[in-house]
Amino acid sequence: MKLRMKLLVVEDSAKVQQRLQELLYELSKVEVVGLATSAATAILLAKAHRPETVIVDLHLSDGSGLDVIKAVKEVAPDTHIVVLAAENETESRAEALACGADYFFDQGEQVERVQGLVRLLSNIRHRALS
Repeated sequence: MKLRMKLLVVEDSAKVQQRLQELLYELSKVEVVGLATSAATAILLAKAHRPETVIVDLHLSDGSGLDVIKAVKEVAPDTHIVVLAAENETESRAEALACGADYFFDQGEQVERVQGLVRLLSNIRHRALS
């Protein structure tokens, strides 16, 4: 039985993507199944890998992270969606949550909190499957 939680990172900033990789690779119960820099690639990877958790930026080079959220929730409604946005505006948060996001963080100030959340989600999943 595979106990590692599958996770997809959707982020077009190389700096933020690198920081997330550093934080996530420290987590033994997490397997990063893909890194996408565009909405189109993210949707393909989500359909192919069916990750339990997706970390997504709202502003991508080819579209909106909102499109990614909707597409992921369509094929896998139980997937945890973590938005890591460049701004923490109330309107962006409301839009993301309305599209199916479960969590919303500011990428400038709260990146490390994402690691804690992913650790918690993977531990819950691990206990449920053990």
